[in-house]
Amino acid sequence: MDIVGIIGAMSAETELILNSMDVTDVRQYAGFEFFEGKCKGISIVLTSCSMGKVNAASFTQILIDRFGVKKIIK
Repeated sequence: MDIVGIIGAMSAETELILNSMDVTDVRQYAGFEFFEGKCKGISIVLTSCSMGKVNAASFTQILIDRFGVKKIIK
């Protein structure tokens, strides 16, 4: 199954998912945390990038290059 990347603009947006997922690893890139794990049987990488198109684009590229995600939810 493909890995899904989830990007939130603020930590408040990602908190509920983080609290309900089984985190297997936490990695840091560009000074930000990326949480790997499963939520309801789906492999995900969760992160919060703060606001802005440039941040979202940078985090999208990190998810693709470093984690091999095939689907991204912003």
